[in-house]
Amino acid sequence: MLDFQNIEIAWKSKDKHHDFMGTLDQACSIPDIKIRQIRDQVSPIATKVTILLQPSQPIRLQDIKLYANISLHPPDRVYAHGFQSWTTSREYALHEKMPRLNTLFWPVIHYYHLQHYGDYHFISCSKGKGKFHSFTYTYLRRATEPLLFLGSLAEDLGYTIFHWNAAKRQLIVQKDILGLEVHNEIAVFQLLIYQGQAQDCWNEYAKAMQLSQQTIPPCTGWTSWYNYYHNIQESNILENLRALHERKIPIQVFQIDDGYQQAVGDWFANEKFPHGMKAIADEIHAVGYQAGLWLAPWLAEQKSKVAQEHPDWLIQDKFNHPMVIGYNPFHWSGNFYALNFCIPAVQEYIRQTFQRVLDEWGFDLVKLDFLYAAAMKPQNGLSRGQLMCQSLSFLRNVVGHKRILGCGVPIGPSFGKVDYCRIGSDVALQWEDARLVWLGYRERVSTINSLTSTIGRHHLNRVFFGNDPDVFILRENNQSLTPIERSTLFMLNLLFGELVFTSDNIAQYSPIQMQQFLSMFPHRDKTIHQVTNHNECYEIHFSIGNLQYLVLANLSNHPVTMQLDPGVYFCENIWLCSSASSPSSMILQARQSKCLLQVAEHEISIAGSTGHIFPGSEIQEFNAQNPEDVILRWHSQAQGSSSLYINIPDHISNFKIAGKIYSQDLHPLENLYLAKVVQ
Repeated sequence: MLDFQNIEIAWKSKDKHHDFMGTLDQACSIPDIKIRQIRDQVSPIATKVTILLQPSQPIRLQDIKLYANISLHPPDRVYAHGFQSWTTSREYALHEKMPRLNTLFWPVIHYYHLQHYGDYHFISCSKGKGKFHSFTYTYLRRATEPLLFLGSLAEDLGYTIFHWNAAKRQLIVQKDILGLEVHNEIAVFQLLIYQGQAQDCWNEYAKAMQLSQQTIPPCTGWTSWYNYYHNIQESNILENLRALHERKIPIQVFQIDDGYQQAVGDWFANEKFPHGMKAIADEIHAVGYQAGLWLAPWLAEQKSKVAQEHPDWLIQDKFNHPMVIGYNPFHWSGNFYALNFCIPAVQEYIRQTFQRVLDEWGFDLVKLDFLYAAAMKPQNGLSRGQLMCQSLSFLRNVVGHKRILGCGVPIGPSFGKVDYCRIGSDVALQWEDARLVWLGYRERVSTINSLTSTIGRHHLNRVFFGNDPDVFILRENNQSLTPIERSTLFMLNLLFGELVFTSDNIAQYSPIQMQQFLSMFPHRDKTIHQVTNHNECYEIHFSIGNLQYLVLANLSNHPVTMQLDPGVYFCENIWLCSSASSPSSMILQARQSKCLLQVAEHEISIAGSTGHIFPGSEIQEFNAQNPEDVILRWHSQAQGSSSLYINIPDHISNFKIAGKIYSQDLHPLENLYLAKVVQ
């Protein structure tokens, strides 16, 4: 098990700077501070490491790091978890480099204040291969050994950052505690070190954090942003609502995004919504959907009344001017600022805002965006991480029992405080933006960047919150994704997302697009068993109930051939047989994904269907223990007509469903015999 040998700490007491670097044993003799390590074996494969810090007089911490030696080898992969929702999160091979903002483009970066969207303004990202940093948790995946996982059990004192250095074979665990005032003993680090099977890791982590089991149901919906962006108005909102209602689409949430408000920071309806937001929420409720609304509670744009009338409410820079944290000349009025959470009047203003949105207007879910803005810098004796955790607890309290979709939020502090959470960057209307890649911008709006983190953070789903992978796009107009790219986005979002939205106007769908759209219903819970990455080509094994699936996803820019393990598979009305002596393979075009149902050959079983993107998922119940009385029940949300194929082992000539006899009426495929049931 990993062992920390050395510690480095810097602090101020009575305005004098102090620092120390040495072994943990030597740290006992540090002036002003007593440091001790406690190791608890919480299970045979998990250890809790606590570093306690007790000052003899009040101090202000500046930095603290733990050092450990670790053996790293070329086949190993390191997981780097991004700072906030939009930050790229994935496994890295040791020969790779982590992107960092390109100083050649610093004028552009500074003009748009891109450094403030991520961790660039307070964490140094080392140059070179094999150097990575990860927020809140990380892991080392080796080919022949159990997963080595490290996770912070408490971020309420500051962000925990894990720094890997392959060349030095070193792991550094840092606590971002700049500005933290300490008067009494604190547990400055609380870490879980786990070595075991990957599929057990996340439940072990949540258990150690004492988080309750997440019971958020799968959710589908519509949101306005990725089609209309800021150009929403009452008429096109109601047009989309009618289109969904008239076709009896069984979504749960209809959400209005940015563009309804007078200004970012002034959360009142503008002139484009003449009947007000309560009237819109009432219309949404009248057709049986829940009403969602976008807000960025800690932001105030330049022209907003709150920024103009209360500049003292804004976080100040080192010159005591309102701190500019971003620039949006396209949808907002240019510069935007962050409200100072530490000011009681700001908290009261936010309380009043949510009382209006939730109680007076009647919205059921709020998408809270740019949440990282509450903790742009340490202040009032609190670290960035403390401010983030406290601001999220405050929002959870004012929203109450209604639901929160967190976005643009540091992930660790959001555990247990949001119902759903964005786990990737914004989807773009194209696959990738080369200009943002050149900038080294890890929060870039990009479809492939979004999908990379959707896969990279899939393990959080239903453990810490419901994952929101952002929207899928099926429409032809107002976008530049190819049909293959749109299908891959659709499939992977439905596979990994607990909450799945679109912004398409479905009234404009072609019959083929409508059929594809309806194939997402019902949106079922999935259990992900294994995700394997082969140079941007993914094998994803998962199940829905008793049905076993394999998704092959080629996110690379070139065709690939992927071999199938022995078995019988159903994919797009074709059955494939693969054996050790005669293996089958599948060719995937660039950016193409396919879903295969793995057929249980030796029992009466579902062998495919035509009505769902994950074949057979439109069946709510299937029980064939008694061939004379097979129980088959279609899901109430199954849309349109569907043909269901049932495998009949060769020793059974027929079976009955509700008294009707079904027999082997299709040509056999080797040892596979099929019967067809039409909904």
